[in-house]
Amino acid sequence: MKTTKKTNTKNEDFELNNSSFLPKEEYLHKYKNNNNKDVICITDSKGYSQPNDKDLFEIWVDSSNGFIPLWEKGVTLNWRFSKSFGSYFNKPEAAKSGVRKLLGEAISAWQDACPVKFHEDNDAWDFEIAMHQKNCNNNGCVLASAFFPDPGQNIFYIYPTMFEQDHKEQIETMEHEIGHIFGLRHFFANISEKEWSSELFGTDSAFSIMNYGEKSRLTADDIKDLKILYELVWSGKLTEINGTEIKLFKSYHMSSRLSNSSFQLSNAVNFKGLHEMLRESSFTSSAFEVNNDVSLQVKRAILNVKGNNSTDPNTLSNSQKLEDELFFNSNDFILLAVKLNKFITNSSKKITVSEIKKCETVGDCINLLNSKL
Repeated sequence: MKTTKKTNTKNEDFELNNSSFLPKEEYLHKYKNNNNKDVICITDSKGYSQPNDKDLFEIWVDSSNGFIPLWEKGVTLNWRFSKSFGSYFNKPEAAKSGVRKLLGEAISAWQDACPVKFHEDNDAWDFEIAMHQKNCNNNGCVLASAFFPDPGQNIFYIYPTMFEQDHKEQIETMEHEIGHIFGLRHFFANISEKEWSSELFGTDSAFSIMNYGEKSRLTADDIKDLKILYELVWSGKLTEINGTEIKLFKSYHMSSRLSNSSFQLSNAVNFKGLHEMLRESSFTSSAFEVNNDVSLQVKRAILNVKGNNSTDPNTLSNSQKLEDELFFNSNDFILLAVKLNKFITNSSKKITVSEIKKCETVGDCINLLNSKL
């Protein structure tokens, strides 16, 4: 985020003793702040042209890499200060304490809509908070820059000019950058899938923390819409926006831990029966379970959608028609897609509602799930 706004507010905790920062090139997108001065958020500028030739303000979640990155459910982001962070301040520990407080206030402002948890950890870290060379030109001065969801290790840069702003603008800057970490670009997204009849996702309001200037404020709509976005994605009901696929990521340290666990799991197979190992350990494999009897799992899911949990799945024949004999409607197809997607571990192969609607019989659904495994 970038601004030319200057204030006389001084906080001795953030008094710098060194202005020699390593430079970093960024592209800049210009907006206006409260005083009609130029404002730039360089996090938002990390990307390419938008899909389907849509205008910047028509796509409000990031799709820089041809897909929309969001976080998996249950992700924790571990962060730490860079080793050199404190060296730029006269009071290193006071500066770190002050930034911790700013970050904590900004995270808390998003309330229960936060899709991830944040934890300070000097060892198994996912992103560092680091100082950056002062970046000013005719467009203004950069205040901070963050990153979008991905499974790597990232850097959250703070620029000296941010400490020249008043406390309110510092908090709003942090709230804005955290919005990017959640996967937001500007406002929220318009879903163009037929199943949602191109309804606007979220509240179409000019006021948003993902906006700039006098319209930049964290609103109840921001919080509500972010929460709904992740609930739809995590439930499997939303798999793409404006035709762009949604991809979910774990944090770096969680991905590394999972890799180590998978290695241990594969070695355990050499010593114990697979059924016994799965029963006794904390690991589960829904893909393994469904491959044992895809037909049974599909039939069970169909009965579950219709509320017939007590019926024996084997009573359904593969030739039985969904719409004529089981009276499936549009909502049933959506729920069935969500239930079948639980068995698919590869997020790029998730079943879409359009695909499930093409299934005329129980057998078609079985073949569809088989093709995704």
